[in-house]
Amino acid sequence: MDKVVIDWKGPYGFDNALQAPAGDSRGVYVLTSRRRSGSEKLMRIGQTYDQAFYQRLNAYRMVVQASPRDWFVRFGAFASAQSRISRERLTDVENLLIFVYQPEFNKRGRNRYVGRDIEIVNRGRRGPIDAVIRSPD
Repeated sequence: MDKVVIDWKGPYGFDNALQAPAGDSRGVYVLTSRRRSGSEKLMRIGQTYDQAFYQRLNAYRMVVQASPRDWFVRFGAFASAQSRISRERLTDVENLLIFVYQPEFNKRGRNRYVGRDIEIVNRGRRGPIDAVIRSPD
């Protein structure tokens, strides 16, 4: 089993996230909205490999601005892994997060997990994301 450690930062309000120092340009992000109870609901999980987080988030600007919800962003940068972070490994991490959390705005990958056998250890300001997530058997 491949172990991946992710350090989470945030939550940032959507507009503030576009200027936040996100660190490494390779990683995952989650868009959340705030519930009446104050807890965060995962709305979208994505990844960025060749571009900075803020460049990827710009694709959601119109959706966020048209919505009555308060939107927040969390950034997840890879802290360590048993082997280098490739585009394929990053896609596996994104796919597993989508499969486990079933975010409303992710349509692909909700029915089944397709990817390597991995364990994701989440550290830092992970919000509604579990500390440890493992791929299904």
